[in-house]
Amino acid sequence: MEVFPYTIWFDYMNSLFVFTYTEGVLIVFYLLVAVCIFSLALVGFHPLISIALISPFLTEAIAHHPYGMSILLIGVGMGTVMIGPFNVTPTILAMQLQANPYSIIRRNLVFASCYFLFIVIIATLFSYWLR
Repeated sequence: MEVFPYTIWFDYMNSLFVFTYTEGVLIVFYLLVAVCIFSLALVGFHPLISIALISPFLTEAIAHHPYGMSILLIGVGMGTVMIGPFNVTPTILAMQLQANPYSIIRRNLVFASCYFLFIVIIATLFSYWLR
């Protein structure tokens, strides 16, 4: 975590997040944050680690839209429970069903994607409603 701000990837991500936040629509920025956390969960990152990695890029958005960002981060973080390859939930369910954990995760991807879209829409509505 301490070395990440000194890498070239930090600059790339920072410019992407800043451009999307300043030039784009708020819902696109929220989708970018959700997709980032979603993608990192698919490769095995815990949602808190994902949020900690992208938190330097979210300071301005959190200052201007605290309720929407709170709903977004909490909702997306909770939604990764069902798709994370190293999470306990798919593993226990796979043991109970005597199935491969990756087949459980693959089945949950559609629901998780719909859930993320729902959370992004609700967070956007809260951001515009509670200004």
